[in-house]
Amino acid sequence: MKKLALAALLVASAAPAFASQYYVVVPVPNRTATEGNILVTLSGYSLPQGQVGDVYAGFDFNSVLQVLGDPSYSPSNVRWSVAGGALPAGLTLSANGRLSGTPTAGGSSSFQVMAAYKTKAGEQTYTVMVNNLVVSLAHSALPDGEQGAAYSFDLKPKLQISGDASYTGAGVTWSLVSGSLPAGLTLGADGVITGTPTAENSGTPFTVQAKYKTRSGQQAYQVVVGAIVVSLSNATLPRGTNSEQYTFDFSPYVQVGGDAAYAGAGVTWSVVNGTLPTGLTLNSNTGVLSGKPVGTTSGTSFTVQAAYKTKAGQLAYTLVVASTPVVLAPTGFAAGGAPQAYYYEDQTVAASCKEYHAGKPGYAAAANTGYYWVNMGAGTERVYCDMTTNGGGWTLVARSGGPVVTNAVFCNSGQSGVNTPFGWSVARGSPADTSNPYSMGVFSRNLTFTEVLIGDASGTSNSWGTHVFEQAVPPSFRTALPNSDVPLSAAAFPMAQYMGHTTDTTQYFFRDVPDVDPRSPQEAYGLHADGWQTCYGDGPTSLSPQVYPASYGGNMNYRHGMLMVR
Repeated sequence: MKKLALAALLVASAAPAFASQYYVVVPVPNRTATEGNILVTLSGYSLPQGQVGDVYAGFDFNSVLQVLGDPSYSPSNVRWSVAGGALPAGLTLSANGRLSGTPTAGGSSSFQVMAAYKTKAGEQTYTVMVNNLVVSLAHSALPDGEQGAAYSFDLKPKLQISGDASYTGAGVTWSLVSGSLPAGLTLGADGVITGTPTAENSGTPFTVQAKYKTRSGQQAYQVVVGAIVVSLSNATLPRGTNSEQYTFDFSPYVQVGGDAAYAGAGVTWSVVNGTLPTGLTLNSNTGVLSGKPVGTTSGTSFTVQAAYKTKAGQLAYTLVVASTPVVLAPTGFAAGGAPQAYYYEDQTVAASCKEYHAGKPGYAAAANTGYYWVNMGAGTERVYCDMTTNGGGWTLVARSGGPVVTNAVFCNSGQSGVNTPFGWSVARGSPADTSNPYSMGVFSRNLTFTEVLIGDASGTSNSWGTHVFEQAVPPSFRTALPNSDVPLSAAAFPMAQYMGHTTDTTQYFFRDVPDVDPRSPQEAYGLHADGWQTCYGDGPTSLSPQVYPASYGGNMNYRHGMLMVR
């Protein structure tokens, strides 16, 4: 019997303690329990962690209490106290052994709990970790927005959460607690500001809140959305002519900034100051000024406004309406009874056909092809102007002439066709005498140009045939292209496939074969200082038998040729 009682006592003392389980001594028969036999102990335990500001989960120390040796043991007779250390701020130990409260400060607190029963007591050290959960949003300068452009900014990288080892990034609630986002933007549940701004915003602050569990952090931010800016650039309006159709488009002169969605549409046009010349109207949808002006004016000023959404730009323009672009001067305008030619009705002349074509204050651009009076600095003279071909404004500087020989052969056979030289630097003939060669002698004059129009003439007139080639040249090409063979781009007219000098630098600058051509003398082909020399056909449309490959074509020995510049 004694062995069984002792065994029961050993089992009871070795068993783990749980809440609401109490261990007492099983009395041995014929023996009375005494206080000296009572044993009081507290088991070690990892207490729940706490959170500052949150009600503590609580802990009942009765669950780790063991009282042995008193069959009449009652938990109500246990006296509980903190024997050493200190409880976390805000927590208390009740008389019945329960730890509770709301932590008010973070940190780790170690303390000794004592359980006293009758004359015996047990003591154990415990630790409570109190976490201080902090949620905050860092300040940040958010990028500016642009009207019409998609916007996105993620605030999550600005979120800072401490005091919670279990935080994984989830469980955060985002909200706007004050102010408002720029029009067109929203704050998503994921903390991302998205949208497309639709209005200007100078940076009105708004406050964003991020909430995690029972804590939250707030921060003020702002998004600047730039204003739409509408402006008009200056333009020199072409001159109008009384009772003649006029058109000018203002739309290329409007600039709209600050709106990525702007694609050229949505502009409203109006005249806000001054008046348009009589007969003209401004289309409010397209910005095109059109109509037939009535009367003449030396300069009418008016202000055009271009409005886009809530913004507008204005600029003043001036339009001159002339009577006629040019008039025919009567015979005798120049000394010696010179024939008629166009000039300005104020009895002034331009320096070139290009200048007439551009017009001048009080006069619209000249558009009639024919003879004009010009003064290149050496006196007034009569020239032929082409105002229609390839944009107009061309001055005739050289033309071949003579009867056409339809069955001519290679030039060294003695039949030269119309191969009468028309010079490049020598002056000869008259632009009106289309039956003979003509040369203005352009190199000895003040005429400057950057484009050449070269090809064959139609019959015995100053009109173009079928082989015409336009080429841009540098203003100083006589010295800029010495002794070089520069292939011309898109040589649609093979007569001028190359540009530069030959070995004889006083010779030509446009030719159809490179300087390495095996024929001799190489300087005999192309445009010379004193004339045009060619000796081969112009391909499939040649009027003579083919002697060299068709790529050499453009033969002007057998047809009239012209050279114009602007």
